[in-house]
Amino acid sequence: IKTKIIRICLLIFLLICFLFIFWGSFIEPKMIKIKQTNLEISNQYNSNVKVVLLTDLHVGRYSKSLYIKRIVQKTIEQKPDIILLDGDLFSGKEKYVDYLEPLKELAVNYPIFAVTGNHEYNMGSAHDTDFEDKTGYLKQKFSEWNIPYLDNQTTNLNLNNTAFTISGIEDIWSEKSDITKTISNLNTDNYNILLCHNPDIILDCQSNNFDLILSGHTHAGQIRLPWLGAISSIPTVLGRSYDKGLFELKNGHLYISAGLGESGTRARLFNPPEISIINLSF
Repeated sequence: IKTKIIRICLLIFLLICFLFIFWGSFIEPKMIKIKQTNLEISNQYNSNVKVVLLTDLHVGRYSKSLYIKRIVQKTIEQKPDIILLDGDLFSGKEKYVDYLEPLKELAVNYPIFAVTGNHEYNMGSAHDTDFEDKTGYLKQKFSEWNIPYLDNQTTNLNLNNTAFTISGIEDIWSEKSDITKTISNLNTDNYNILLCHNPDIILDCQSNNFDLILSGHTHAGQIRLPWLGAISSIPTVLGRSYDKGLFELKNGHLYISAGLGESGTRARLFNPPEISIINLSF
């Protein structure tokens, strides 16, 4: 009887393991979640601005045009005021950039800007010797689709009667980022947003010049457990304390999105892909 009970328990355990692996590999990675975050800048309530942050799409072997079409449709349903693409948009071969074409529909009706991530430079870690600049074809296609890249650049715009400065820097692992140049073009009278793929940018004291920093990169660990958080290490100097969500900084805020794709293993568990909505109240 004991042997039979042990066998039944073992079978149940193996079945549970299989279900978790199946769910995390094939079901949850396609379950796009809308994550709403409210940020009150003042109590005047004169203006509300909806920012949509899309990051870490990682199109390639696992995610293709159909997945991007779903993201685009869900983004449009949110009726955003501005859309920001925060790097790691493809992984692997440059031809995978073509899978991003549905994004051009967003540029028709909304202001939209993008920055690079580490995978656009073929980097899986800081100081990766496999460095390869893969941004050429990507930027060519984005230019055709009217999606501007902010390579250490700044642009000013007005959203719902509120003046914004949107800045973007290249991925910090690429060593092409130049926050000093970006800061020199800031309009201090505006609400200043910095788009930077890697949240480690907050370790640079110059980042204090921004009111809001938007990042991705962490994937929130991809595989998480309730109450325990990410199983794997977070690929930043900041580490687990800054894996996802909104953080208050000295002079502003940092938001880290869990992202929409996967790198390495094709898996997400207790951590579905995230379209991040930041609702700003002025």
